[in-house]
Amino acid sequence: MFVYFAIRQKSTGHFLPGYGSRKGRGGYTHDEPVSADTAPPRLFMKRHLAESALKWWLDGAWTEVTCERGAPDNPYLDVELTARKTPTRNADDMEIVAVGLYDNNVAVHAP
Repeated sequence: MFVYFAIRQKSTGHFLPGYGSRKGRGGYTHDEPVSADTAPPRLFMKRHLAESALKWWLDGAWTEVTCERGAPDNPYLDVELTARKTPTRNADDMEIVAVGLYDNNVAVHAP
């Protein structure tokens, strides 16, 4: 058995999906929990990775913003990440759960 971790919404039983609706930085933070019948859950190899992803998701939908900086005679472009708060996201309604995957064709040997 292989053990992974997923982020589940307690009130609905839905999971954060395994592929983001957006590509690039902040992509997964734009997604809302969906049924596992709709999209496979996003799986993490370590619990702390799921905890980190949940923290970023709870902060809101992150987006890259390009802005001009520097002196008027020497401007340069800079990229910032900004979060758009999502008031419907509630930490108390989310949990990290262990997910076991079985493969009858793979022999797992204990050390």
